[in-house]
Amino acid sequence: MLIPIIVGSIAVILSCLSQHRQNGWGLKAAFVIIFVFLALRYDYGNDYMTYLDGFKEITYKYNAHKFFDVTAWEPGWVLLNFVFKPFGFFTMVMFTSLLTCVVIYRFFRNFVPAKYQWLGIFLYCFDYELLLVPASAMRQNMGILLFLVGIEFLYKKRILGYLLLVGAASSFHYSARVLVPIALLAFVNIKINKFIAVLCSLIYVCLYLYGEPVFAFITSVTGTLFEKYTESYEGGTSLSSGLGLVYSLFLFGSVLYFAGMEFIRADLAEHEGVLPGQAEPFPVLAARRLLFKLAILTFMFTPLAFQLAMIARINMYFAPVMVAVYPIIAITTRNALYKLMLLGSLIPFTLYRFVVFFNSPVWEKKFGTYQTIFSLLNW
Repeated sequence: MLIPIIVGSIAVILSCLSQHRQNGWGLKAAFVIIFVFLALRYDYGNDYMTYLDGFKEITYKYNAHKFFDVTAWEPGWVLLNFVFKPFGFFTMVMFTSLLTCVVIYRFFRNFVPAKYQWLGIFLYCFDYELLLVPASAMRQNMGILLFLVGIEFLYKKRILGYLLLVGAASSFHYSARVLVPIALLAFVNIKINKFIAVLCSLIYVCLYLYGEPVFAFITSVTGTLFEKYTESYEGGTSLSSGLGLVYSLFLFGSVLYFAGMEFIRADLAEHEGVLPGQAEPFPVLAARRLLFKLAILTFMFTPLAFQLAMIARINMYFAPVMVAVYPIIAITTRNALYKLMLLGSLIPFTLYRFVVFFNSPVWEKKFGTYQTIFSLLNW
């Protein structure tokens, strides 16, 4: 637990040092630190040794006719393992770590306002579902990265490019096929008015309180379509109290409110890239709208993710957009009290979930102690 805290803290401090540049050296330095942390890890995460054993199985035991046998390993993952057969598993881990940092860095550069990139880095490092769990779930992490690249195609309505990336993602993790309908979000622009916001909030609460029939139906569907993954992921930290639900509603309400602003403030379209009264660059209007749509999906899936492992896996594709959405909200609002409430609750709650994660019997054993590949050397 100590090493992730140190790495995350250094990354946040570095990102703070270049708040006035969208592509500042501090952001780059932060991802260098994260890269070292990811690239040198050994037996860190619940699935690490499974992938190490799988690398040996794929590179030494697989025949050509098993290449597309997705009941064992997806073809994209098999191909990646074969490519790195001459270099070894640890080199492949370094490559995927580098790819992770490059893609996430590009996401920050393109979508996260410079002034609050420190907040995005904080969320990325201390929300265990964004950095630590994907680092363990290596195949799905490849799918997540391809989807994040696909967002750049999607908001520009380059659907073919997006679908090709989703196809590539599904070659690493079958669950990525559910991302195909997300292409419709590039064309669907439903204004988030008061009625829609209240309706979404009611559905959200009902799924928490009365979601058993929905859970049963989705379990039957996912059990048929994604049997391979239904038992391989443990759900996240649940909202164990009414206070937790109220806080979650506060965050969801914030997302809905500012999502509505993207559609009702016509002056935004005339100042694409800069908000009135703000010198800080923003993502273009189409990108902001798409990010908020994905954020709403993230919240709507959350009650289901607490109960259904497969939904938790699907939500892992959407969750990274929050590292952009919360900074966009923070820089958009002119209400100092609200901003204080947002940051003053978001940061402690994220840290609370971080501590709970490391004390969970599901994760504690494999994430509790960080060790590097150098621990294999006989000094």
